[in-house]
Amino acid sequence: MTYIDAINQMWEANEIHSFTHAELVVYMALIDTWNRCGRKMEIGIDYESMTDKSRTSKDTYYRALRKLSESGLIAYKKGHKSNTLGKVQILKFRNEMRIKRESNANETRNESESNANETRMNCEHYNEELMSNRVKSKEKESKESFFNSSSMSQATNDDDTEKIGGNDLVLTDLGRHGAPKTSPHVAARPPSLGEVADYLESQGLYRSQAEFEAPKFINYNQKLGWLTPKGKKIRDWRPIADNWMMKINDYERRDTDQQQGAVNSRAKRHPDFASDERLNDLYG
Repeated sequence: MTYIDAINQMWEANEIHSFTHAELVVYMALIDTWNRCGRKMEIGIDYESMTDKSRTSKDTYYRALRKLSESGLIAYKKGHKSNTLGKVQILKFRNEMRIKRESNANETRNESESNANETRMNCEHYNEELMSNRVKSKEKESKESFFNSSSMSQATNDDDTEKIGGNDLVLTDLGRHGAPKTSPHVAARPPSLGEVADYLESQGLYRSQAEFEAPKFINYNQKLGWLTPKGKKIRDWRPIADNWMMKINDYERRDTDQQQGAVNSRAKRHPDFASDERLNDLYG
C-alpha cells in the first residue's frame, strides 16, 4: 500500500465513521511517520513525539488512537513500560458498505447474466422449433403440391380420352418433335385415333385407307390390353403399327394374287373372256 492509498482510505473511512479533526490529524501524523520509516509493516512510536507532531494533548491522542483502531485503519499496541515504544500497523481499510455494495452489484450482475443466458437459450430453442416447423410446413406443402399435380394430371388425362369403338383411349402426350414422351421404366399411353392415322399415312397408306385401318389397329390392341405377345406393356406403338402395315400389304398381295389367279383360270376356260373390255374395267 502506498502513502496515497493510505490517505485515500482515510477519507473513505471518514464517510462511515465521521472522524473528528484531532483524529484525522493523528492519523496523518501516523502515516507520515510510517512513510518516513519505509512503510514497514509495524513501526514504533512514542506519545510525546506524536502529540507534538499532531498538536494534541495526551488524552486526545489516545482517544484518537482508540477510534482509529476501532475503525480498522490502524492496529495499536501500547508499550508495557514507560520507556517502551508503542507499536502501530497501518492496515488496509475494509469498507464493509463498499464490500456489500460490490457484493450486491455482483449478485445483480450474475442474476442479469443468468437471465440473459436463460433468455438466449429460450430464443435458441424457439428458433430451432420455428425452423423445424418451417421445414415440416415446406415438406407438407411439397407433398400437397405433388398430390395436387398428380390429381390435375389424372383429371387432364380423363378429359383427353376419346371414344373409339366403344372403348376409352387416352391421348398420348406428344414431345418436342411429335414423339410421345415415354420413360424407360413406364409404359407409354395408347395413341389416339388421329395419331395412328397420321402415322399410317406417313408410312405410305392413302388417307382414306389410313383412317380405315386406324380404328381397327386401336381396337385390336385395346382388346389385348396394349401388351406384347410376351405379356409386357407396349412402350412404343409405332413398331406395332409397322407390323400392322406389313400384314395389310400381305393381305392385299394375297387378294391380288387370288383375283389374278381367278382371272387366269377363267381366261383359260373362256378365251374370249380374257379379251373382253369389261376385264379392263374390273381389274385393269
